[in-house]
Amino acid sequence: MSDEDRVDDANELDSLWAQLARCEGEERAEVLDQLGGALIQRGRHGEALAVVDAARTLYEEFGAVAEMARSDHNAGVILAEHGRPDEARERYQAAALGYGTALRWGEAATSWRAVADLLADAGDVDAALDALATAAQLHDDADEPVRAALARMETGELLLDEDRAPEARAVLDDARKALRADGALLWVARCDQLLAEVARHEGRWDEAFERVEAARAVFDAADMEGDRDRCDDLLCSVLIDAGRSDEAVVRLERARVTRQSEGDPVGVAWCDLHLSRALDRLGNPEAAASHRRRARAVFDAAGLDTLLRRRELQLQ
Repeated sequence: MSDEDRVDDANELDSLWAQLARCEGEERAEVLDQLGGALIQRGRHGEALAVVDAARTLYEEFGAVAEMARSDHNAGVILAEHGRPDEARERYQAAALGYGTALRWGEAATSWRAVADLLADAGDVDAALDALATAAQLHDDADEPVRAALARMETGELLLDEDRAPEARAVLDDARKALRADGALLWVARCDQLLAEVARHEGRWDEAFERVEAARAVFDAADMEGDRDRCDDLLCSVLIDAGRSDEAVVRLERARVTRQSEGDPVGVAWCDLHLSRALDRLGNPEAAASHRRRARAVFDAAGLDTLLRRRELQLQ
């Protein structure tokens, strides 16, 4: 952040604090709400929680149900950032119920999706799937087809993480149709990427290659390097599982050099992880173990252990 940005931040916060001293009642609640949001954006979560809860108390006095729900959702964001997932989930659920009472179906759905994320992280997959189903239906009720499709796409991804490929395929097919009908091509590509994973799990190699190549073409055209790299990694996974590990090694070693030159240590670690699988398949366990150790060190340093536990490709 530049010095000019820091000055602008300080000026905005000073202005909101000054407004707070001059107002009361509903106006004070609204200023507290704005101040809480500003503090969240700046990562000052301890202060933000106190401000958000103060706003909620005032909104409760005035019976402002939707605004109370917004305060609860914002508190959930803060608590989740602070590593207090149980409290965060309670506040998100309160927000979802409050938004439902106010007939704000789209906002209620967003809160349920936040609940689902926390439940999935905690390993309560069935409850997370229930929350996502509720969210998708609420987005439908709010006439938000793209957001409903995204909730279903999240459902498909979670099912895939749990090795429930046939269920994942059905949900992802529905999501893809809705996204394509709306012209949301980047999200269609993301669906294709997930459907390629499904096909890989089911041993449908031709479909897997076709899906991942279609997704990669879209991401490449949109200059989305991270998504394109993930497609390249997935393509190599399919090659390994299809018995073409030698081809995968050539691709992965080339990608590893490129990512190293670009200063992308996590991208290099993914190459090492996939190389360990390929080299194991090719009967070179010592080289595989070396790549696996390198990947583990980077993932541990980057705090990606939770991600790895929830994905099919785990370090061993």
